[in-house]
Amino acid sequence: MKYFDKKNNRLVWLSGIADEEFWDNTWSTFTDDLKKSSTTKDPWVIKNTYKYLSPPASILEGGCGVGHNVFHLNKLGYKVIGLDWAPDIVRKLKLIHPHLSIEKGDVRALNFDDDQFDGYWSLGVIEHFFDGYNDIIMEMKRVVKKNGYIFLTVPCFSPIRKLKAKMGLYKKLDEATDVQKKFYQFGIPEKEIIENFEKSGFSLVKKKKMQGLKGLKDEVLILHNILQKLYDSKSRFFYLVGLIIEICFRNFTNHAAFFVFQKK
Repeated sequence: MKYFDKKNNRLVWLSGIADEEFWDNTWSTFTDDLKKSSTTKDPWVIKNTYKYLSPPASILEGGCGVGHNVFHLNKLGYKVIGLDWAPDIVRKLKLIHPHLSIEKGDVRALNFDDDQFDGYWSLGVIEHFFDGYNDIIMEMKRVVKKNGYIFLTVPCFSPIRKLKAKMGLYKKLDEATDVQKKFYQFGIPEKEIIENFEKSGFSLVKKKKMQGLKGLKDEVLILHNILQKLYDSKSRFFYLVGLIIEICFRNFTNHAAFFVFQKK
């Protein structure tokens, strides 16, 4: 369930704390065919990596999940390390893909040298920490080389969510109980993300709103069921319909945003 945190101007999802056990349970849904799921190609990640960095650049993925980006970036010649704090999934990945560099660790306290990486991928990670993401930014800054890149996606407090908050359509966070125990993630204003990275020594290179269809189906409840079927469909026709909706609405309904920052 989503709540509006008026004091900090953001959304808060309360459903269950995203700790090590949570992520092990989440990724365990892939264990029946982990080798296949971990090698599923994500052309979007590859495309954006190639745009800024060429092999054999060194890359860290903080929060690598089932390791598919690590697998394919490694295959393309990048020196890539995957990090996750879910111990069971890390153990299984090491057994299935012993040639990959997969490590257990905490993105708030990285066990890597200063200025070690040319790039750092963070796909939906920083929003899951109740105490905030400043420690994560500081560790990013420490381990990434000067002029290196941060590739970041994060759920956002989008225009449609701001409108719903203004209209009082979310419950207020101060009405919730056991917030820290139930905390899952924040929806953060894009402006806040940019300001916090820039004051920490990064410059914004690119920003793109994304997942407009997801944001629309999640926030406009009257359309949820029909848009969920569209969202889940494997049909090429429905994919094209969804793409049109995505292009038309994402500037207003985006669930998340993609940022590229460069270390000064």
